[in-house]
Amino acid sequence: MKNLLQVFINDEGELDFRTDNENWLDEKWSKGNLKQTRSFFNSFLSKMVERIWGDKDTCVSKVIRLLSMTEMCASSEPYAQAEEFWSMMMFDFIPSIEKYADSLKTKFGYDPHAKQRPLVVGDTSFFGKILPTKFN
Repeated sequence: MKNLLQVFINDEGELDFRTDNENWLDEKWSKGNLKQTRSFFNSFLSKMVERIWGDKDTCVSKVIRLLSMTEMCASSEPYAQAEEFWSMMMFDFIPSIEKYADSLKTKFGYDPHAKQRPLVVGDTSFFGKILPTKFN
């Protein structure tokens, strides 16, 4: 088994992490092969739904959120990055993957009709998009 990301507590009791196999990730998540990218994302999403909804393991969400927040704050343009991510998720990515994600969660009692939906009027972002955001 190979590691992509390992988050651990080191011998000094401090949170630390290690990353490996960036080339593997770049091959799986690329604009060059959107069919493969979608398959990779769907597989990852399926595992995440199983972990969060099936195993009721919320620790993974807490760690990912912590990493995401610190990564944004560490960037040279944290506000632009936060706006870009929010906009991409709200107006592009979530709508494109929503039906599939809902189908994974319904077996755990999730009701997709009960979700709170935002009232949106167009794409409010003026920052660029990260890639890839669309699979079609």
